[in-house]
Amino acid sequence: MIERDNKTFSVISQKPEFTSSEDSRRLILEAIEGLQKVERNYMGREEITVGVKTNDSLMLVCGADLHIGSLATDHKSVLHLRDFVLNNSNAGLILLGDEVEGLKEKYMNTNTARTPIDFHKQIDFIREEILSPLAEKGKILGMVSGYWGHNGWAEDATTINTWMMLAEGYGIPILQNGGRLNIKFPNNYVHSETIWHNPPGKSRFDTVYGLRNAAFATSESSRSDGYMSGHIHRMGVGKELYSGAKSSVYFISSGTAKGSSESIPNDRFGIKLGAPRTDPLGQGVIIEPRRKNQKEKNYPFASFEQGEMANNALDLLDWTEKKGITAELLEKIRKEVESKPKISLVSGKSRVSGDENMEDTPAETVKVDGAWVTNPYSKMEMRAPYDSLTYNIETKLPVTLHILSNARLGSSSEGFDDLKKYHQEQIEFNPHSLVVFLRNMIDKDAGSSPQRMEILNKYKEIINGAKSQTLAIMMCESLRSNAWKKKIKIGEEDYEDDEENEKVKKSVYSMPIAPGSYLAKETNTPLIHHLSLIKLTIGPKGPISEKPMYSGAFADKLMKHGSYSRPEFGLQRMYDLYTQEKPGFVAGGHMPHAGSMMFYDGSNAETNTPILVAPGWFAKYVNTMGKGNVMPGALPGQAIIFMPGSSKTDYLAFPTVSADETGYMQDAFTLFRGLELMGLTDKVLGRRRR
Repeated sequence: MIERDNKTFSVISQKPEFTSSEDSRRLILEAIEGLQKVERNYMGREEITVGVKTNDSLMLVCGADLHIGSLATDHKSVLHLRDFVLNNSNAGLILLGDEVEGLKEKYMNTNTARTPIDFHKQIDFIREEILSPLAEKGKILGMVSGYWGHNGWAEDATTINTWMMLAEGYGIPILQNGGRLNIKFPNNYVHSETIWHNPPGKSRFDTVYGLRNAAFATSESSRSDGYMSGHIHRMGVGKELYSGAKSSVYFISSGTAKGSSESIPNDRFGIKLGAPRTDPLGQGVIIEPRRKNQKEKNYPFASFEQGEMANNALDLLDWTEKKGITAELLEKIRKEVESKPKISLVSGKSRVSGDENMEDTPAETVKVDGAWVTNPYSKMEMRAPYDSLTYNIETKLPVTLHILSNARLGSSSEGFDDLKKYHQEQIEFNPHSLVVFLRNMIDKDAGSSPQRMEILNKYKEIINGAKSQTLAIMMCESLRSNAWKKKIKIGEEDYEDDEENEKVKKSVYSMPIAPGSYLAKETNTPLIHHLSLIKLTIGPKGPISEKPMYSGAFADKLMKHGSYSRPEFGLQRMYDLYTQEKPGFVAGGHMPHAGSMMFYDGSNAETNTPILVAPGWFAKYVNTMGKGNVMPGALPGQAIIFMPGSSKTDYLAFPTVSADETGYMQDAFTLFRGLELMGLTDKVLGRRRR
C-alpha cells in the first residue's frame, strides 16, 4: 500500500461512489437469491399435486416420444392417442418427453434431413392439433421437462425453454425430469407417480431397469405408487411385489410413435444402430382410489385394447359394488350364461417327453434288516412328463390361470394352511379358475424326511380339491431328488419273536417311490418339466383352430439367469434364449420377489405383448439363496386372466400380481362379459355408461 503523503496526486472523490466490500457481498447474495427464485420459474417443478373432481377410477395414458415432424413418425398413431384420451371420460394424458422431433445439425442424416418442417412449425402443430383440444378438456396432467433430448436441443442452442413454449396458455403442469406427480381425489386419497423422460441406468434386456432402481433406492413409505418413463422407444409394463414389502409398485416404459409403424419409413437412427423397429404407444394405468372398506387399486396396461377393456370392466364392477349387487349379478351369470367351462385334454396335440425326463422305476426288492422284501411301489404305473399339453377350454366367460409355487410342504416354514385357504377360495369355489402347480410345492429335502409319504399326501389333498381344474404338476428338483429312490427309516414297532418268545423292536421303513408318478396317478394330472409348453384354446363351442390360443412355457429354475432383485429378468432370458417359437407367456422361477411384466415382441405369432409371471411364496421363508440368506418371499397370488373368443383376433390376456387383485379382476371381467352376453349392460349401468 502506497502512503498518501508520498503521492503527488490523490483522488479526492468519485462518482458514482464505490460500494463497500461488505455491501457488495450482501448485494451479490441478495441478487443471487432473487435470481434463484426467478430461475425456479423457468424449471419444471419437483412435485406437483393435481386434483380430480370425483372418486371414480382414473385412466392415465402415457404420451412419450411422439417426435412430431419426423418422417419416421406415425402421426396417425399420435392422433389416435389424442382421440383415445378424449373419448374416454375418465382418461388423462401424461407427457413423457420428446413431443417434437427438433433439429440438430450434428444429426444431419438421421434428423435434420428427415424433418421437413422447422422447429417452430413442429411446436405450432402439436400445440394446435394435440395439446389444445386435450388442454381444453383438462385432460393433460403433466409434462416432464429438463432432459437431454429432442426438445432439449433447442434449449441448449438458444436457452429458450422449449417446454414452456409448448405449454404456454394451456395450464399444463411442468415437472422436472424425475419429478413427482400427485393426483388427489375428493376423499383425500393421493396417488403418486414419479416420471422421467430418461431415468438413470439402463439394461439391454430390462426396459424398466432404471425405474426399478429408483424405487429400490427409496424407503417403501416414501415410494411413489408408480414410475414412468420414455426415451428408449421400448415398451415395458411391470408390476412387482417385493420380499417383505406391504404393497406392490408398478413401472411403465412407454413406446413411441417414431419408427414403430411398418406402414411408414423406419427411423434411420435405429437402422444405423442395427436395432429392430421400435415399440408402439398404448401404455398406461387405471387407478381406483381408496374407499371405505376397500384399499386403493391400480392396474397398468400394455396396449390401448387392453386398457380400454380393463377400464370398462372396472368401471362396471365399481358401479355394481356401489349398488351392492355384484354377488347377485355374478350368481345370475353363472346360472344363465354358464356354470362352469368344459375342460378337455387334446391328446392328439399333446406330446409326452422321452426317457430323459422319466423317473426311474422304484426298486422291486429292498434289503431290510438283512432280508430282502418286496417294494409295494415297484409295480406302480409310471408317468412321463409332457413336453407340451394342449387343452380345449370350452367357455363363454373369462378363465383365470393360477400359477402356484413355493409352498415348501414338509419344511418347518411350510405354507400349507395359506395354500389350502387360497386354493379353496380362489380355485375350488370358482369353476372358471384353472391351476398349474410349479416348483418347490414340497420342500427339496422332503425325500429324506421320515414323513415323506405324509408330505406327498398333503400335496395330493390340495390337488384333488380341484383336480378337474388342474392342468399340470411341475416335475421339479424336489420330486427328482435321489432320496426318493432309497428306503427311509420312519420308526420302530414291537413284534413277537416266536423263537425267543419275547417282544423285540423292528425298524419300519418308507419304501422307494417315484413321487411324480405317484402324484400324477393319484390325482389324474399330467406332469410337466422345465420349459414344457401348455396351450389353451379358450372360447365358446366351435372349431379349436379358430379360437384364440394362449400358450405358455413354465420354468423350473432359471439356468443361472435369475436375479434376486429383478423378478422377471430370468424369465425374459428364458423367453429370449430357450423358447424357439415364442409363447404368449412364461411363468415360474425361484427368485424371492414376485411380479408380472409385459413387453413388446412384433415377431410373436400369438401376441405382440407377451407376459412374464414370477410367482410368490406360500412358505414363510425362501430356501433358494443359501442358509446365510434366509428371508421371507413375496406374497403369492399371481395369475393370468384369459378372455374367450371365437377368432384368433379375440386374443386378450391380463396378468395379476396378488390374491386380491386376481379375485377382483376376475369378477370385473366376468361381469363385463356375462352382462354383455345377457344384454344387460345398459340396464345395469343406466346413465352411468361412459
